[in-house]
Amino acid sequence: KHVFGLKADVTDNVAYLDEQTAIFPAGHNLVIHNTEQRSQKFVPGSDGAVGIVAMAVSSNRKFVAIAERPERPSDKPMVT
Repeated sequence: KHVFGLKADVTDNVAYLDEQTAIFPAGHNLVIHNTEQRSQKFVPGSDGAVGIVAMAVSSNRKFVAIAERPERPSDKPMVT
């Protein structure tokens, strides 16, 4: 499986984990794309969320945080 597309309304929507690996949101998933192996891994969004709104990668490139919009507007945003 491959995903083509990008969620353009997400803050900092593309990051590189290393020279051949890009990470980006697509739909309700985070996609880890390896350009050398031409492969993708998918990290699904949380249950109870309707979409990813922001993404951040740590300075050492080992951790990724995403903020998700909750289904109900009265709920607090989720950070995973």
